[in-house]
Amino acid sequence: MSHRPEQLASTVQQYLTEFFVRDVEWPIGCLATITTVEITNDCKIAFVNVSVLPQNYAGTVLSLLRRNQGRARAYLSKKVSVRQAPEIRFAIDDGSLKESEVDLAISSLEKDNEDGELINLN
Repeated sequence: MSHRPEQLASTVQQYLTEFFVRDVEWPIGCLATITTVEITNDCKIAFVNVSVLPQNYAGTVLSLLRRNQGRARAYLSKKVSVRQAPEIRFAIDDGSLKESEVDLAISSLEKDNEDGELINLN
């Protein structure tokens, strides 16, 4: 099996991060970070997951990213030595949101326990 998609994913993440910093005007008070990039085996599509803080900016950021998809792909085509830059598909990575919800639930359980002992969740 070829490692080309994995190598390309790493390169795409590097250059898209550069594009984000240099060419995208983010809403004030918003932080967007590329969490993962997955490339199809034929290297034609890049699935880019983006984490957004605070979470209430997720819709705004996704809309902004989709408006800049063409510019991002053009930027990649100049930076990456492949015949054709992959099509970019952005999605919001809500993994960190789910993680914080779990942490909040655990903290709530710990506070509810009067003895201060951990509750067995099994």
